[in-house]
Amino acid sequence: MILSRLTDPAQRSAFLGDYEGALKLAVDPSRYALLEQVLHEWDLRSRAYQRPGYWQAVADAGRAEQPQTSLDDLVPGWRDAAGRR
Repeated sequence: MILSRLTDPAQRSAFLGDYEGALKLAVDPSRYALLEQVLHEWDLRSRAYQRPGYWQAVADAGRAEQPQTSLDDLVPGWRDAAGRR
């Protein structure tokens, strides 16, 4: 299912690399959970990649200006408290 949802060759290659690496480690029972984690994360990614607007939202987030908030606004009096130490 995951591979069929990944239409971009770079995504498919990244998934297969992660999967094969986790599969090799999973022969050790103590590392089997890593395989499950990789599959779960890629399942979520592949679903997200298919959602309409996902890539536009990623691009928009990369261009977004981060609001500037001063520590004085968040923690009034911090300068006085820091000076007392």
